[in-house]
Order: sequence, then C-alpha cells, then structure tokens
Amino acid sequence: MNELKGGVTQNCHCGGSTTVFQVKGTTYEDLERTAGRECGTAGWACTPVK
Repeated sequence: MNELKGGVTQNCHCGGSTTVFQVKGTTYEDLERTAGRECGTAGWACTPVK
C-alpha cells in the first residue's frame, strides 16, 4: 500500500532537532506512528539508511 522506498530502517529527526533516531517499518504509517509519538507536535523527517 504505502510501502517505503529504500529499505525498512530509516534515520529520523524531529523538527528543530539534529538528534537522529532510527525507526524500522515497512510502511509510511509505521514511520508516522513511531516518529510521531517520539516528536509530538514538532514534526519529523526520515531518510532511508544506506
């Protein structure tokens, strides 16, 4: 459905922060659930781990 491109492990960070944490998931919803819980209202961004 909304499968992630580039692998299942993503490096993510919260808006306004440079602290990187890894999230594992196979869909965008997995990232949204985990990173959203970690970052709250600050927003978040993720890139695939190469």
